[in-house]
Amino acid sequence: MIQYIFRFIPASVSLVWVIVSVSVLLFLYVQLSVLSRREPPGPRPLPLLGNLFQVDLKRLDQSLFDLSKKYGPVFLVSFGPKKVVVLAGYRTVKQALVNQANEFGNREVTPIFYDFNKEHGILFANGDSWKEMRRFTLSTLRDFGMGKSISEQRIIEECGWLIEEFDQFQGKPFDDTHTISYAVSNVLSGLMFGKRFEYRDPLLQAIVNRDNETIYLTGTASILIYNMFPWMGPWLKNWKALMKNMEDGKADLGKIITELKDTLDSDTCRCFVDVFLTQKQNLKGNNHTHYHDDNLLYTVMNLFAAGTDTTATTINWCLLFMAKYPHIQERVQEELNQVVGSRQVRIEDRKNLPFTDAVIHESQRLANIAPMAIPHTTSKDVIFQGYFIKKGTTVLPLLTSVLYDESEWESPRTFNPSHFLDKEGKFIKRDAFMPFSAGRRVCLGESLARMDIFLFFTSLLQHFSFTPPAGISEDELDLTPVVGFTLAPQPQGLCALSKKYGPVFQIYFGPKKVVVLAGYRTVKQALVNHAVEFGNREVTPIFYDFNKGHGILFANGDSWREMRRFSLTTLKDFGMGKRLSEEKIIEECYYLIEEFERFKGKPFINSQAIHYAVSNVMSAVTFGKRFEYTDPVFQAMVDRDNESIHLAGTASVMIYNLLPWLGPYLKNWRDLMKNIEDGKSDIGKIIADLKNTLDPNLCRCFVDAFLIRKQNLEESKINSSLYNDNNLLYSVMNLFGAGNDTTGNTLKWCLLYMAKHPCVQEQVQDELKRVVGSRQVRVEDRKNLPFTDAVIHESQRLANIGPMALPHATSQDVTFQGYFIKKGTTVIPLLTSVLYDESEWESPYSFNPSHFLDKEGKFIKRDAFLAFSAGRRACLGKVWPEWSSFCSSPPCSSTLLLPLRLEFQRMSWI
Repeated sequence: MIQYIFRFIPASVSLVWVIVSVSVLLFLYVQLSVLSRREPPGPRPLPLLGNLFQVDLKRLDQSLFDLSKKYGPVFLVSFGPKKVVVLAGYRTVKQALVNQANEFGNREVTPIFYDFNKEHGILFANGDSWKEMRRFTLSTLRDFGMGKSISEQRIIEECGWLIEEFDQFQGKPFDDTHTISYAVSNVLSGLMFGKRFEYRDPLLQAIVNRDNETIYLTGTASILIYNMFPWMGPWLKNWKALMKNMEDGKADLGKIITELKDTLDSDTCRCFVDVFLTQKQNLKGNNHTHYHDDNLLYTVMNLFAAGTDTTATTINWCLLFMAKYPHIQERVQEELNQVVGSRQVRIEDRKNLPFTDAVIHESQRLANIAPMAIPHTTSKDVIFQGYFIKKGTTVLPLLTSVLYDESEWESPRTFNPSHFLDKEGKFIKRDAFMPFSAGRRVCLGESLARMDIFLFFTSLLQHFSFTPPAGISEDELDLTPVVGFTLAPQPQGLCALSKKYGPVFQIYFGPKKVVVLAGYRTVKQALVNHAVEFGNREVTPIFYDFNKGHGILFANGDSWREMRRFSLTTLKDFGMGKRLSEEKIIEECYYLIEEFERFKGKPFINSQAIHYAVSNVMSAVTFGKRFEYTDPVFQAMVDRDNESIHLAGTASVMIYNLLPWLGPYLKNWRDLMKNIEDGKSDIGKIIADLKNTLDPNLCRCFVDAFLIRKQNLEESKINSSLYNDNNLLYSVMNLFGAGNDTTGNTLKWCLLYMAKHPCVQEQVQDELKRVVGSRQVRVEDRKNLPFTDAVIHESQRLANIGPMALPHATSQDVTFQGYFIKKGTTVIPLLTSVLYDESEWESPYSFNPSHFLDKEGKFIKRDAFLAFSAGRRACLGKVWPEWSSFCSSPPCSSTLLLPLRLEFQRMSWI
């Protein structure tokens, strides 16, 4: 037929037709090839840096989880130049690790993992060596009772030792982290070495503590960076610490293995190491065997470290959840009493303890201690959910997204044992419960870990009830995790460093050296006794963006000195610290109470109303008028300032200060720049209105005083004057923004402390009734209200709203406490360390108004009360917030200011 058709078509047309047909087919083939090889979607990376600044390295799993909601369950991120595929959600992770186990079953051996094991052992290896070591390990551990009654006996024996250790504390608070780790390690030691250690054995402590530190350091940001740029290793403190830990660990475990080798009897295998050595002996002469010293050493190190950390951390979380949720703990103990009584719990009891089993599973789920598992890599090219993933690609199975999958769990972010119970209260398995991962790389010690967790947890709850320390409520228990390689409780920050390195120490923010001053005596010595040397302001890139070197807060030199002198003089002229400002504050108190009264005793968020009230006091002085709380321009100004102060302290803006060229890529920086421009516009309009109605003979406010001074200098033909439009605008913005935020936040803390400590509130109210009665409180009453004054001061101290003050810079080279500090060095006076200085305050971390009272109940000033900083850069409006706090503090406003005060006393402050 086709031949017949071609007989009637000219040759040239036939040729064209063939060319077109082939081209179309070729095009379709290429398109199909491209489609079949399309990569997963993901955020656009920066050159060299990838997506580093689009994720939070402190909670990388949460950042990736958030990205999955935008890009889907399979997406691509770049860590530096390295592409990584992230798998999110139960169905996707299961499909990859279980259904396509071969394709996704290899281990990604990152540079740090290679440094650890040199591709030996079982955790960080691939190929025939890994397969043989895993097979041998599983077989041998089972022979030694893993998951059987023999290992159960070993765990129960260790439970006895652990309970005995807990008993020694006689109900007093203690940190159980190390003790639990030692107990779990002893179970593994019985299998690996055929013996247990005393908890105080220095060798056991060194091995366990070192392993825990190593697992934490492996997940730190600097090691993530090392994995991208391995040449940086020798310059990274954490990498050096890890390498030392590895060498020390190899030495300690090597000695134990040598002792077992020296006493080996092939006919009596005592432990895992004996079985390995016997197998090695049997294969002697086989040059291709995997049974060599490196595989033995690194396999033992893998089992000991990973098995201890994950199991002990899980048990710690279980106990913390019990202290956090005492009603859950009571139900567990009731079930144990009913089913087991006073005898020892056994594994066979698990089936009759459904609620207890559910609580353990829910603790594992919510604790989510291995949020990203250990990374995988593809063993071949694979098409997965329509995306092409190349052989050798790093793959992160995001276990966080499985354990918190909203399509699998009814309330994924809350502690809810009902996730594992049916309507009749029977335990149910959940497919999406994957704390041990899944597939070829699933935790090989899962059965032993499950036995450990169950027996240790139930045995402890049979003997103890776990509660927070005295003075701390369940709600105050800090369960915030910090990310190492696994999730652990949040440690202290700079204050902990100060205890280690002393009151003057140096840290690096990126390449920038920063000197930190800690403790009252050191901070005072620097800011007061050496005020000139430490008196400059560090104008970071974000501070320069704010003010361009103008104004009061973020400036230095002659301009700063003149603006500060003028501001102090003018504010005093307008009544700061005098009767006039007192009247302004009292007048605003009435408006604030009127606003509170509208809620008729119902709970409400008081933040904005308080900030509006404080801002109005500032506005009266700065602009000569007050605003209605509903005024949209006023609301915008106040809310914008509060947001800017919050954003200026975020991690991304700290990164911007290190790498300013990143600004346009950072959302928080863009938001700040918009806020600054909008603020300049709003305040500029108010200044323009005042300028248009200026009368040099009638000075209404701070702005008028500045404009009149500017006018006089211009008439005198002084052209180099510092009294220019920029200094006016930025000085007003500084006064308005900083004054509103600090005073408003202090008042909110006062309110919260009164709601938190009703007995203190009652004492304040009693004192106010005795001294003031029903009249309006005045600042002159302060001297007769010592307890009230002490409560306000203690609220400011404990609230610690400016924990690091604004950074200073040295104005010249200086030798301070024996250390040389170069001119221009950034200096952080750590006000937290002053207000919580254990050598200055009797109970620094508790709310204790007695800090400011003598034995006779009279108010006393404390030198270490530096809530407003000190020296040349001390808050220039210090008197104002002190008066505002006194005249409108929560005790006063709830008992004194107006007859409706008693109603507010009964409110729930939120």
